[in-house]
Amino acid sequence: MDLRTLSTGMVALLVLVVTPWAHAISEENYEQEFRDQVVPLMEKGVQFCFPSADGKHELCGFLLPHPDEKGLIVVMNGRSESWIKYGELFHDLYAQGYSVASYDQRGQGLSPRLLPGNPQIGEIDNFGEYARDLGAFVEYLKGRRGQRNESLFLLAHSMGAAVAVDYLARHPSTFRAVAFTSPMFRINTAPYPEPVAALVLHLLHGIGLGTAYAPGEHDRDPSETFESNRITSSHARWQAISKLWESHRDTVVAGASCDWVLQSIQATRRIRDTLASLKSKILILQSGKDQLVINEQPPSGANFTSLLFPGARHEILMESDPIRQKAIAEILRFFKNTP
Repeated sequence: MDLRTLSTGMVALLVLVVTPWAHAISEENYEQEFRDQVVPLMEKGVQFCFPSADGKHELCGFLLPHPDEKGLIVVMNGRSESWIKYGELFHDLYAQGYSVASYDQRGQGLSPRLLPGNPQIGEIDNFGEYARDLGAFVEYLKGRRGQRNESLFLLAHSMGAAVAVDYLARHPSTFRAVAFTSPMFRINTAPYPEPVAALVLHLLHGIGLGTAYAPGEHDRDPSETFESNRITSSHARWQAISKLWESHRDTVVAGASCDWVLQSIQATRRIRDTLASLKSKILILQSGKDQLVINEQPPSGANFTSLLFPGARHEILMESDPIRQKAIAEILRFFKNTP
């Protein structure tokens, strides 16, 4: 395992050397550059629906094909997210010659909710269905693209990384290389230890509150300030995310249900046991200031590479320019150099 710890100063210096694209959007003029560069590119993409693995839902997908692609990158979003949040990332990957595909996982984004009533409560019927849905998405893409012989890559964030481990354990050869950012291998259940949190959630489920918000969870608060946010130190990108949710209120998922947290605790225990046995080539990018997940020591092995970004909060790919650009440069280098 190649374990390198990058200080903020080192990142700021290295980004001048390794940033591999000329049209990255800067925080300095973020709103204008996003409107001029990202919006027109996203309009070239194709939005579609495909059946979930169990056939119960029509999930919402997005494909941005590159005319001269060097590979297809599947982007797996995290809990409560939607592919519409990742326009800037799609722009950067496309600029390097990659086609990009993504989808909204069941119960969130533009995909159907799993609960009647409040659409902001994050719920899951069975955590294992997430991985089976990823399999359904891959098969749908192959059919849509004519089963071409292509290089498939996976870039998975947070919960998406946990889902990916579940999938890769059964399908080790689907992706040429895999990158995880701020992977959800252990949820931060503070102020309670994980076993105590699981016990409380079991009790709440037992008295019929499984589909209610977990303790401390609630609807999205539009009055939240940048200073209180836990995901990024980039004011420009935080502001853009906030405006995005305001303009796409039908996609908003806020806090998680008791059952979602309980199933995720149970699933991540299994995923931590599974991780070391994976055969895929995997790059893990961890956030030093993550408040949503607890960083696990990555497995040892030639197929694992790990990077720690001490100054990053949970959203590494929506962080300040030096952190974000370094992270994307490392991901692209990893994909390029994996045979």
